[in-house]
Amino acid sequence: MAFGPYVLPVAIICGHYYRQNCDTNDETFVLKTQFPKQWPIRSARLDESKQNQQNIYNKCLQSVAKVGTSSTFGTGIIVRTDGLIITNAHVVNDLSFVGISLAKQFTASQLLVREMGTDPVGVIRGQVVYCEPQLDLALVRIYIKPGVLTAMAFPDKPEPKVGQHVMAIGNPRVDYSLELGVINGVDDRGVDVSDSYDQYYHMLIRPKHPYITHTALIKPGYSGGPLIDMSGRLIGVNFAGRRQYNNFAIHSSEVKDFMNRGLEFERQSLEKKCSFVNKKALGVELRQEPQGFRVCGFSCHNSLNNINQLQIDDIVQQINGKELTRIGQLIDALNNMNDNQELRLQVLRKAGNVQNVDIKPHFGDKHITCVKV
Repeated sequence: MAFGPYVLPVAIICGHYYRQNCDTNDETFVLKTQFPKQWPIRSARLDESKQNQQNIYNKCLQSVAKVGTSSTFGTGIIVRTDGLIITNAHVVNDLSFVGISLAKQFTASQLLVREMGTDPVGVIRGQVVYCEPQLDLALVRIYIKPGVLTAMAFPDKPEPKVGQHVMAIGNPRVDYSLELGVINGVDDRGVDVSDSYDQYYHMLIRPKHPYITHTALIKPGYSGGPLIDMSGRLIGVNFAGRRQYNNFAIHSSEVKDFMNRGLEFERQSLEKKCSFVNKKALGVELRQEPQGFRVCGFSCHNSLNNINQLQIDDIVQQINGKELTRIGQLIDALNNMNDNQELRLQVLRKAGNVQNVDIKPHFGDKHITCVKV
């Protein structure tokens, strides 16, 4: 058989390589050449990535809370150091107060005003101060020492991108669990998860509103929790999930706008509650006596002290036909009146005669109804 002119040189080259790289004394002829190992480098990179994830989790965990009611539970995000927490509207479930448990442990003296105890703080009463069901967000306040809590950071430019790696923290059966994922949509609209456990959304979520979709699995208990980028900043608030690739979060830009609306609403509500500007009053000083409430004086801006109105030493005995036995009756009657409505009082005059007096209340802090004891 003829092999051609190239067979001999090839055979010589192969024989030289074999002699240089093989142990001919061993019958097994072990090859000496080894490929460079890449596994240690890859393993080091994986370890570094896991450590980075752990650092981000530990950093963000101190800004996460557990939100609970008698029938539901979820997660909240501390967004201000004075005790402001954001969660989902379906977590607070139309309640005025919810229970808040902080991931970071504090003693009573560290966290609460006018408390000197050293016992760890468990569940704190949180007040729901603002809610938008259509956006599925609620604002909860806990009354603590200012500056004790750590607020979660918002990104400078909230622009989530498809393919971006994210983390979600929540409270399913195991508190403060972690899920990892990737953003697969930043402008999803018409969210419908009515075929899952969250039928709540089928009626309330705005069909034209944009949401983030991602692969970090959102289970019951993750609602209201943070969606975090790999620098530890809040890019969304999770509110629903169906499958591995259908999990939804509200954009952090929407969250900031909601928070500003909620703070303004809280300010106005507090102003209205504590201010006397819109309070109704008779503008008199009253002293309780066995026969009723005696008129002792008037505010300097009150014009009620004339013959057809209240007079000094009048004793108010009835209000709107009911016997007046406590000042709370008068305050309730004033608060329940329309602006142009008059209050009918039955008074006992100094001369001993009983007379009905119809009075239109005053407004403002210059006309406070006082009681002398």
